Amino acid sequence: MSKTGLMLIIAFVSIKHSVGQDSLTNEINNFLISLEKKQQSLIHNPFPPLIINGKSFNDAELKGKVTLINFWFASCKPCLLEFNALSDISQKLSAEKKFQLITFTYEKNDAIEDLKNKFNMWFNIMTIPEVDFRSLLQGFGCPVNVIVDEYGIVKFWKFGGEISEEKSDQFFRNEIYPRILKELSIVTP
Repeated sequence: MSKTGLMLIIAFVSIKHSVGQDSLTNEINNFLISLEKKQQSLIHNPFPPLIINGKSFNDAELKGKVTLINFWFASCKPCLLEFNALSDISQKLSAEKKFQLITFTYEKNDAIEDLKNKFNMWFNIMTIPEVDFRSLLQGFGCPVNVIVDEYGIVKFWKFGGEISEEKSDQFFRNEIYPRILKELSIVTP
C-alpha cells in the first residue's frame, strides 16, 4: 500500500472516531467527488509536462500519435491486474503506426524484468524518479490510465483499478479500447 493510501485510511479512521457514521460517509463522498472533479479537470488539456534527463517528454513523444499512458508500481495489486489487458491492447494495435502505449513506474530495472517475464509484457516501460512519478499522478493513486490524442490533449483520465482480473479486463475492453479506437478513427464491427 502506498504512503498516501495509508495516510487516507488513517485520516478516515480518525474522522470516524471524532464524528458519527453519517458524517464519515459524507466526508468520504465529498472526498471522492473532489477527486472526480479534479480528474475531469485534466481532460481536454495538454498532458502535464515531464522532464526526463533534461528532455521534455510531452512534446515530441505525444504529438502525432494516440497514446495510452499507464502508471503502475510493483506492490499495487490493481496495477498488476492490468498487465494482461495492456499487453492485449499493445498486441492488437501493434500494426497501428499512430498508436503507442507507454507505462511509467519508479521501479528498478530488476523488478521490471521480473514482472516482464511473469506477465509477458511487451509494451514500453519508462522508469522515472519517484518524485516525478508522484507529480505526474496529480495526487491520484495507482493505477492511472490516460488517453492522449494525436495533438497531445488528454481525452480520458482514470485513476484507481479493479480488484479482479476479470473486472480489469472488462474495464479495458469496454472503456479503454473503444476510446482508443475512436481517437484512431477506427470503426469496429
